[in-house]
Amino acid sequence: MMHLTAVLKTDQGSSTIHLGPAWYLEQQQLALKVGDALEVTGSKVTLNQKPTIIAKELRVNGKTLKLRDEQGVPLWRGMGPGGGPGR
Repeated sequence: MMHLTAVLKTDQGSSTIHLGPAWYLEQQQLALKVGDALEVTGSKVTLNQKPTIIAKELRVNGKTLKLRDEQGVPLWRGMGPGGGPGR
């Protein structure tokens, strides 16, 4: 399963944002373009020694997309290819 990422550049530097599986984002009609202004709510973690944000909610072009519930569980869980509990 291919997960999409974005790079968020701020005055403090760059962070990779893990968004979710491509099929889920396509289903939500999320269309990101280079230069889009993003607002991201999520958890800062370090993956492979790089600052990373696991996105919980994303706001782009006036549209808000929830990616995880209050406990951090992905909203695509149990959906999509395979449909298993880990998806």
